[in-house]
Amino acid sequence: MKTILLWVPLALMAVVGITGSYFLGEAFRVEARDAWKAEAAQAAQWVSGTIVGWLGENYTPLTGLAILFENSSEVTPDEFLGAADALEARATSSFLVSKSVARPVKGMEDWSVEYTDDSLGTLARGTLLGRYPAILETVKVAAVRPGRIILGPPFMVGDGRSRSPLVLFVRDARGPLAIIGLIDFKAIIGRLLEIHKTESISIQIEGRFAKAEGHGPRRTIIGRPLPGAPQAATNGVVSAGAELSITCYFDERFRNGPKEELANFTLLGGTAGAILITLLVGMLLHRNRMVARMVRAATSDLAESRQ
Repeated sequence: MKTILLWVPLALMAVVGITGSYFLGEAFRVEARDAWKAEAAQAAQWVSGTIVGWLGENYTPLTGLAILFENSSEVTPDEFLGAADALEARATSSFLVSKSVARPVKGMEDWSVEYTDDSLGTLARGTLLGRYPAILETVKVAAVRPGRIILGPPFMVGDGRSRSPLVLFVRDARGPLAIIGLIDFKAIIGRLLEIHKTESISIQIEGRFAKAEGHGPRRTIIGRPLPGAPQAATNGVVSAGAELSITCYFDERFRNGPKEELANFTLLGGTAGAILITLLVGMLLHRNRMVARMVRAATSDLAESRQ
């Protein structure tokens, strides 16, 4: 019975020590994960800001071409190509696959490409935009919003890649025209990940694109959702009339994961310390009992010898 009474407090001491170590370690672990998530959110903001900034830089060539046509009575193909090349050379980050100019045909029901810097590509000269409903729809939206660059929904081109149209509607001496650029979001993401030098981030971009009235349904531009990712951060931006949603998914490799060394040390060290202290106290109590027993035995023997 005395042995049980001895070990019950010791067991409680060990349980309290181990439990305290666990909760303290978990507190440090939560703090480490919160700090890691904050770094991920900051990185996601940087990614979103960079994408929007690069998109804005790719609007400049379209604006430059608009100025050329608005201030000229007639633009030759060579003048168009020279201006397009010069504007692209001055852009710090160019992701425009092609630049074209189209004019209306069939009473503005369709448009035909008249100038292009991609003679063998998607928008070769003479191409009717009706072949690409995404471009034609974007041109019609831009026509009711003259002077504003409009970003349209993605579509697939002949090489299996996805492109998104940028359209600026203006008028020159001959009448209305649409300046069109095709932007490659895959190249944008590739450049971002190259700069970041990491495989720990996956990026998904979705968008709701302007229509004649309001915006259409959400469309995926690039990427896919990763529901199992440890952390995800989404930022919403508006660019060229489109409502973009940029989501970054982070895995455990981002910044080498949460710094949980202190949490692990607290848990393991606290548990080991609690067990060690419990054993030490138990040994001391056991030794004291042995000494007390020996003293009682010696006292009893001394009393018997005197009798």
